[in-house]
Amino acid sequence: MGTDTNGVHRTPTKSEVLDPTFPIPNTPEWGTMNQRRGELIRKRIRETLTTEEAIELQRLQEQSLAAVNATFPPSPLVEELRSLEDRLSKQMTPENE
Repeated sequence: MGTDTNGVHRTPTKSEVLDPTFPIPNTPEWGTMNQRRGELIRKRIRETLTTEEAIELQRLQEQSLAAVNATFPPSPLVEELRSLEDRLSKQMTPENE
């Protein structure tokens, strides 16, 4: 279970749950995975991905983010800044003016 910026426990999002078989950043396996991810991103930009490729890319994107966050956890300051940005964004919406 994760904790949000207010210290409230919450269920982790899909992208925060790391598959234990997914490569660890800065390993040869990570490089191979990242090459595949890059191929899919380039293909998505140049043409259309198949359904299977789109699912694969989504999984690689989610798992890459989870792996990076697990290996290099964000500073608590980053979470505080995100929370501040969210609050300021809500204050700046037209409905609050």
